[in-house]
Amino acid sequence: MGDQLELMTPQGNHSFVLEALQDRHGSDIEVAPGNGHRVRIPRPPLTDLRYALLMRWLAA
Repeated sequence: MGDQLELMTPQGNHSFVLEALQDRHGSDIEVAPGNGHRVRIPRPPLTDLRYALLMRWLAA
């Protein structure tokens, strides 16, 4: 947790810090398991995410 993320949308970019991850049942998890799994993350309150792209900031 604590990664800096950015949600890029047609309405503009929205930066936020990843505070929690949840599995598809709403239980807290520490890592995203990988291919074939779905996770939930809290995000900025936006209504239209049709063309959104989630990005993670990388340290230089």
